[in-house]
Amino acid sequence: MVSLRERTRALEAKLGELIRIGEDNDTIGERVHRLAVALLAARDFATLAQALYFNLREDFSVPHVVLRVWGKTLPAGSVEAETVRDDQRQAAESMGGPQCGPADGSPFLAWFGETAPHLRSLALVPLGGTSIFGLLALGSEDAERFYPEMGTLFLRRIGELCAVGVGGRT
Repeated sequence: MVSLRERTRALEAKLGELIRIGEDNDTIGERVHRLAVALLAARDFATLAQALYFNLREDFSVPHVVLRVWGKTLPAGSVEAETVRDDQRQAAESMGGPQCGPADGSPFLAWFGETAPHLRSLALVPLGGTSIFGLLALGSEDAERFYPEMGTLFLRRIGELCAVGVGGRT
């Protein structure tokens, strides 16, 4: 009986954890939906970029966001169209999907300008399917915010939304 009670407690704890994870995923899903609506409502690239930055900062609490796009025509003066080195393009094209981990040593860290020395973790999301044309970089001062073992499903979806938005408004 004691053994069965312990197993029951362990299963109840596991069920509680699964319910919490499900609720967290529902919350993130709602945030991704709000981002999608904001990106769809954008009439031009500048509005799209502003909506992307605002939603990532406010809904997802990502303090530092950088978007770079190459091979597409962007409005003159867009920071998103700043020069991307060949090694950075090649690194983005070889990712195969979102990557998370320490900021130290990343070839994309310099994109964050004066905040770069303070960043401890990055999430890097390549834009485009078979042909990569940009990179969404998310930075945090928290070394545990973006870690290598974290799931990237929602980052992938955000990247897909961003890629479609950028592709349709350049």
